[in-house]
Amino acid sequence: MLYMQDDLCVIFFLITAKIGNQNSILFCDTKAFKLSDIDLTAAQKSSLIGFHAFTGNDYNSAFFRKGKRQCWKLLESKPKFVDTFCNIGVLDFPSESLCKEPEEYVSLLYGVKGKDVNEARYDIFDRTFSKDKKIADISLLPPCKRALALHILRANFIAREWRAADDTVYDGGNIVDNNRYQ
Repeated sequence: MLYMQDDLCVIFFLITAKIGNQNSILFCDTKAFKLSDIDLTAAQKSSLIGFHAFTGNDYNSAFFRKGKRQCWKLLESKPKFVDTFCNIGVLDFPSESLCKEPEEYVSLLYGVKGKDVNEARYDIFDRTFSKDKKIADISLLPPCKRALALHILRANFIAREWRAADDTVYDGGNIVDNNRYQ
C-alpha cells in the first residue's frame, strides 16, 4: 500500500478538496493519509513524483510566485504534461524530448503560449519595459533555457531517488562502465 509523504499531504490539501476522508487531513501522518483517498486519475497519481520534484520541494527550487496550486491547475488544463511528469525520474538522464516539454510548461505557466523560455523571457521583459519605461523586476521572469535545463536535471535526479525509495530492495548500486551506477 502506497502512502503519501507529509509534504505531498499538504500539497493536496491545498490543491484539491477531492479527499475521501476529511479526518485524515487533521492527523496527516504517513499511516492516516493514503494516495488512494484522493480522487485523481491513475495517470495523475503516477505523475505526482515528477510534478513535485519539478515544481519545487525541499531539494529543488520553486518558480517565483508560482505556487503548487497554479502549477496543478495548468497541469489539469493541459493533460499532455501529465505524461511528461510521469517520465521525470524514470531514466538516469532525461531524453531531449523530456527536456523540451517542461520548457513549454514553464512558458505557459508564465502566460506565454507556444514559445521557448528565452523568447518568453524577452516577451515578458519587453511588454513590461514598453509599458512602464522602467527596468522590469527580473525575478518575475521565467528561468532562462540553460537554468531550466539544470532545473530539469535536478528534478530528474530527485524524482529518481524518490522512485528508488519505493523499491523493496535498494543496495545503492554498483559502479560499472563509464562511472555509471547500475
